[in-house]
Amino acid sequence: MEEWISKLSTPVIEQILETAFLWFVVVDRDAKILYINEEYCQFLEVKREDAIGKYVGDVIENSEMHLVIKKELQISQHLSLLRVHIC
Repeated sequence: MEEWISKLSTPVIEQILETAFLWFVVVDRDAKILYINEEYCQFLEVKREDAIGKYVGDVIENSEMHLVIKKELQISQHLSLLRVHIC
């Protein structure tokens, strides 16, 4: 990570996330929402505090994020196994 990025304060990072993207959501590996910007909440007609911690598919209709996460985890596990066999 660029050094200057790691020095940004939390309020600055939040301001960037709120204004740099029209709709922005961050989910964890269990597809639970960790962060969603206010613009996306307004579009979805949900309150941010109601969306945080919920399964992404319960908040964002027709979301396929859970499938992307599942695929990424499978690829990551496969690469880990390859590294073990190569070493």
